[in-house]
Amino acid sequence: MALEYAFIVRKPVIFINYKDKVHNEEFKKVNLETLEDNFKKTFGLTVQIDQIENLNDIIDQRVKDYKNFDKDIENFFKENKIEFENSSNKIVEIIKKELNL
Repeated sequence: MALEYAFIVRKPVIFINYKDKVHNEEFKKVNLETLEDNFKKTFGLTVQIDQIENLNDIIDQRVKDYKNFDKDIENFFKENKIEFENSSNKIVEIIKKELNL
């Protein structure tokens, strides 16, 4: 959701650090940084639970820090070959191809 949010609204993403969401317990066997972790490190800001009361100030500062966010986020998506435009049409075509339709 963070990547999609950033792509749509063109604003930095704030993550509240309370618990990692892990769907694959064996992810550590692959010694590679995930796309999401790279995104989070590059464009996100992790806020600790005890910092939530200062969230307004943190958000204001983060927005000021990202003058080139539009350009940087666009480059990130291009470099990682992430496309959202016409994605539903592309999915339909992939499904049709897989089903030999």
